[in-house]
Amino acid sequence: LEESLGNVLCNPHSNGPGSGKTKEMIDEAKHRVLNHFFSKPQSFNLVFTSNCTDSLNILSSAFAFEKGGLLVFAKNSHTSVVGCRENAIRKGGDFACMTLDDMGNAKNWPVPSKPSLVVIPAECNFSGRVANIRKLVRIVRGVSDKYYIALDVAKYAAFHEMDLGDLGADFATGSFYKMFGSPTGLGFLFIRRAVVDEGVLSVEYFGGGGVNA
Repeated sequence: LEESLGNVLCNPHSNGPGSGKTKEMIDEAKHRVLNHFFSKPQSFNLVFTSNCTDSLNILSSAFAFEKGGLLVFAKNSHTSVVGCRENAIRKGGDFACMTLDDMGNAKNWPVPSKPSLVVIPAECNFSGRVANIRKLVRIVRGVSDKYYIALDVAKYAAFHEMDLGDLGADFATGSFYKMFGSPTGLGFLFIRRAVVDEGVLSVEYFGGGGVNA
């Protein structure tokens, strides 16, 4: 906070001493967050968002849903996950809602023909039930290579040490205030770098520093 108050902070995508300092602070924050969640942080990108809800909306909006593709989510998911189904349907995809128990049996899983997204709540916001993440990831990978896996760790991250890379997911979402109590209005979206090269994410909106990208 003292560093923020003692410096002139500017748009990090502009040129100038203030912009350079701002970019350094953002890069340092990303470095520290990645090293907190991953033993091999170089395998993931970090996107700062408004909160976990925003992270899930960005992910489901960018995901390449189409006819034959699915959004699969657990019955005890947060409402923010349930809202992702509208993004899937809008692009021609479909959705399936399963209990964690049903997810634990490979025979219950639908087999998609196009890229599909599975969202697993690492810990239920309501009941506190903790999912057997490694088992579920292993099952999903065995069902179809069309599935990409996202973990909602909004609650889980506040109470458990973890190596998100070791858990085998492609994406992870959360909110920092649930970990620290503050700041509100700041969340995270982790994206496995290899997934970007596979073309399952596309961003339609652009502006600001995104113009150059």
